[in-house]
Amino acid sequence: MGRYHSVVSPLLLAVLVVHVLPLSYLATLAQVEEPVIVDPTEALTAITTVGGYIEVAVYDPGGVVGSGDLRGYLACPSPRGVANLSLELVDVRRSGDFTYVRFSVGARVDLPEDWYPVICGITIRYGGKCLSRSRSVAVLREVPERLRVMHISDIHLVTPLTPLGTSYHHLLSAILLANALDVDVV
Repeated sequence: MGRYHSVVSPLLLAVLVVHVLPLSYLATLAQVEEPVIVDPTEALTAITTVGGYIEVAVYDPGGVVGSGDLRGYLACPSPRGVANLSLELVDVRRSGDFTYVRFSVGARVDLPEDWYPVICGITIRYGGKCLSRSRSVAVLREVPERLRVMHISDIHLVTPLTPLGTSYHHLLSAILLANALDVDVV
C-alpha cells in the first residue's frame, strides 16, 4: 500500500501542475492592462517649440485615459532646478487600443532667459492617476533655422561578448564627438 501511494502521489501532483499552471497563466492574461505612454519615448524624442504641439500615444486597452479631467505638463531640467511647463489640451481621440492626446505648449509659457534646448519628461494626469515618460520631449524657444540632433543608443557598458572597457570607450567617443560637433540636442 505504501509503495502504491509513493508512485501515485507524484503522478497526481504532476497532473495538477500540468492543468493548473495553464489556467493561472490565462488568468494573468485576462487582467486589465494599465495604460502606458508609448510615444514619445526616450528612444525617439518629440521636438516642439513654445506654441507648438505634442502628440502623445498611450496604449490604453481600457480606454480610461480619455475620461475625466485630463491634464499634462513637462518637467524640464534648468540651471535653477526643474521647470514645470503646463500643457494645454487640444484633442483626444481613440483608435483601437490606443488613445492619442494632443497638447500644445502654450504661447504664454515664459521660458527662463538662460533656456537652452533640453529634453523634458512628460506627465499626463487623468482621473486621479498619472502616466509619465522621462526624457521624451525637447522644448525649443523658437523654430530654429537648422536643428542638429545627435542620437546615441544601444550603448551597453557591460556585455559578455565585449572586452572589458570597450563599451566605455565607445560611449566616451560618442560624448567627445557630440562635444566637438555643433550639435543642438543630444
